[in-house]
Formats: sequence, structure tokens, C-alpha cells
Amino acid sequence: MPFITVEMTARSVDERRAFAQAVVEAAGTHLGAPVDRVRVRFVEIKPDELFRNGALMSDGEAGS
Repeated sequence: MPFITVEMTARSVDERRAFAQAVVEAAGTHLGAPVDRVRVRFVEIKPDELFRNGALMSDGEAGS
């Protein structure tokens, strides 16, 4: 059974639900995994823990 970990900044429950459903369906299609056996785990990354373009995401424009 696949265990899939997704790391992302904060998202709403509805966004996570929709994303997880798409990931489960993709795992079923591309891995041949039974969809009822696929597990998706979300790990929230705070904006001050992630750098992009040489700046913290929490810095606003520079990190976007």
C-alpha cells in the first residue's frame, strides 16, 4: 500500500481533500494500487521555514 507524503504551506481542508483525492486516483492509475489502500499524509511547512528565490516565503514578494 503506498504511503504518500505531501509537504506544502497551509491549505484549507477543502483544498487538501481535493488534492488528496487526485493523488489517490493517480496512485491507482499509475501504480496500480487499490485506492482504498493508498494513504496520503500532509506535512505543513510554515512560510518562515521555506526559502524561494533566496528569500523566506514569509518575506512576501521576495519569496513568492
